[in-house]
Amino acid sequence: MPYPEEVETPRLRGERIDSRHFDEICQLHRDPLVAALLTAGGRPVADQVTREGLERHTGHWERHGYGFWVFRAKDGGQFIGRGGLGHYEVAGEEMAGLSYAVVSGEWGRGYATEIARVGVEAGFEGLGLEWIGSWTLEKNEASKRVMEKVGFRYERAIEFAELPHLFFRLRKAWYKRPL
Repeated sequence: MPYPEEVETPRLRGERIDSRHFDEICQLHRDPLVAALLTAGGRPVADQVTREGLERHTGHWERHGYGFWVFRAKDGGQFIGRGGLGHYEVAGEEMAGLSYAVVSGEWGRGYATEIARVGVEAGFEGLGLEWIGSWTLEKNEASKRVMEKVGFRYERAIEFAELPHLFFRLRKAWYKRPL
């Protein structure tokens, strides 16, 4: 099974991210609570930066055959967040890295864990990866909990995007698919 352009979790539907999702991703990036955990200085992301990021994500799918999805609730269709795998160089090591972000009004409901799990499963099953990396700002306790719930193990402190982060790794042999 290749890395899918559309995915489902128990409560969410995800579709391949592209320029059609600009308004939704702007909503996510303008949210000061989200920005505090994703950006340098915690400032909301400018719309032009979001547009450029969407162009990169669209090109990433073309170059690598995988990437991020935009997620909506199955019940009602409201925008929940984005996530998936990207190709990164982190601390001198090339890897598939897991990313996820959920609008702050939906925090605490387990959506980030669902997004993380579907990304991990697509990476192991669809891409045949042996391991996946993920990282978060040191202060992002919720993201650390998501990674640990999915099975990632803390490895080391790193610098990413000129900020201190904590790096986690999940090996395929460690992953236990939820029942």
